[in-house]
Amino acid sequence: MEFVLIEPGSFEMGSPPEEKGRQQWEGPIHSVTITKPYYLSIYPVTQSQFQQLMGRNPSHFTRTLGGGPNHPVEQVSWDEAIAFCVKLMEIPVETTACRIYRLPTEAEWEFACRAATPTPFAFGATVTLREVHFYGLSAGHLGQVGEHGREDD
Repeated sequence: MEFVLIEPGSFEMGSPPEEKGRQQWEGPIHSVTITKPYYLSIYPVTQSQFQQLMGRNPSHFTRTLGGGPNHPVEQVSWDEAIAFCVKLMEIPVETTACRIYRLPTEAEWEFACRAATPTPFAFGATVTLREVHFYGLSAGHLGQVGEHGREDD
């Protein structure tokens, strides 16, 4: 697993009422200050990593359904994610290094995702097929896409 250090800082958390796709609980916008640095995994936990540590792979999207060992693990509950963190801390080299693994808070996650930008996404105000890749879903409610789900239509 690779981690990146997120330095402390302040940001505006939440979304304005006019933002597309906004849910009621995502407002109001308010100032948040992250006071301590923290590490955040650069990549999602893979199916292989989860299997190796937890002894099982709960993912729906395994190799037969378009996923595989190097794809993100999914179908993991909050409790299972916590258990994964606890098991990571129990690995002897991690215990010796006194490393603590935990899930980020909502504020830490949003702070890292916004990457010091005031926009909903680190790359701007909308998401297009240049930034995301998905199968069988419409991105129309998230940003500007062409008739066939491609920007270049």
